[in-house]
Amino acid sequence: MTRRVALAVELVLAACGSAVSDELVTNGGFETGNLTGWTLSGNAEFMGTSNGYRHSGSWGVYAGPYPSKGLGFLSQSIATTPGETYDVSFWLFSHGGIPNEFAAFWGSDPLVDLVNGGALEWTRYEYHPVATGTLTDLRFGFRHANYFGFDDASVTGIAAMPVPGDANDDRIVDDLDASIVAAHWQSGGVGPSQGDFDGDGMVNDRDAAILAAHWSHPTEQSGPPSDVPEPSVLVTLLIGVSMLLARRRR
Repeated sequence: MTRRVALAVELVLAACGSAVSDELVTNGGFETGNLTGWTLSGNAEFMGTSNGYRHSGSWGVYAGPYPSKGLGFLSQSIATTPGETYDVSFWLFSHGGIPNEFAAFWGSDPLVDLVNGGALEWTRYEYHPVATGTLTDLRFGFRHANYFGFDDASVTGIAAMPVPGDANDDRIVDDLDASIVAAHWQSGGVGPSQGDFDGDGMVNDRDAAILAAHWSHPTEQSGPPSDVPEPSVLVTLLIGVSMLLARRRR
């Protein structure tokens, strides 16, 4: 692949990163110095905010409910869109000491359940659940012979990542996309829907290179695409499609 082709592909990949929406958790870093936005329930003794249990900022949560009395919960309802995927993350610390348990739930679905774990330095946990309703309960449960530290809880929505070279938005790069590129070949294009994948306002060999680099590339594919045509071969294909389209217009 030539340097110019590689640059075109890199530009599109940079522009098509997964978009993340605004923060949905209220007071996820506990920087109010209290539990504003959160609800305590269950065995909620020995739970609160402290500047001695923080991952970042000035405040975090200490949580050491007596293990024999069950879990104490810290929760809040998050406004969600059914079917949308969310990024859920938080930081956890533990002094160690058995028995102990930490559990996190997304609605009724468990994200993690750690039982009788050893001492833990501040560690980040991240999950990508899907919402099934317009409100989703985010709950964190604690019980510990000593104390957990908890901080920086976050929930953000993840927008679908565009597939470079996908002109018709079907999440696959194939001959249908090549036809769209051919129809606008060497003419002004406005955005991917007209084959202008690199956003320079012209449909040309740079866009053909992007199409080639992602040929037959479904959204879920994590490895390099297979059976990728060389840019020169694809340009030939585009010219052929252009001639076919021209004949049909006569």
